[in-house]
Amino acid sequence: MGAPEYRLELAKKLCADHVLSIDKIGDPQERLEEIRSLTDNRGADLVAECAGVPEAVPQGLDMLRVGGTLIVSGNYIDMGPVLINPQKQILSKNARIIGVNGQTAASYAACLRLIRRFLPLIPIDKMVTHTFKIEDCERAVRTGISMESLEVAITP
Repeated sequence: MGAPEYRLELAKKLCADHVLSIDKIGDPQERLEEIRSLTDNRGADLVAECAGVPEAVPQGLDMLRVGGTLIVSGNYIDMGPVLINPQKQILSKNARIIGVNGQTAASYAACLRLIRRFLPLIPIDKMVTHTFKIEDCERAVRTGISMESLEVAITP
């Protein structure tokens, strides 16, 4: 199983009802039609943009149902602008958009408590695909930015 397929399978294990691969459905309109067919033409309750590709944001908005939520967490560096039609893609859907741009130091304790609480239900530990010693940190960083990993841990 290749890296993108591994990520999709892990998303299913982490509670995603359906996943779509850009490798299998490359055309944005075909992906939208697939979402519509899976949801009786309503659209997705939740779309999570984790790709870091600006074009994924308007595509995610198109996939939302009325009252749906888009989480934007992959575009944490400026990769350029994209066209969004606020009335069509946000207002008429009463869409909720949540931007995630890192965490504060104070938020880590709360995150760790949530992980501990839900670890029996959701295999969060499966997200760490590679572990490196501190001496191998350069290799760890290279692995972390490749499609061969999901999350990388560096241990002392």
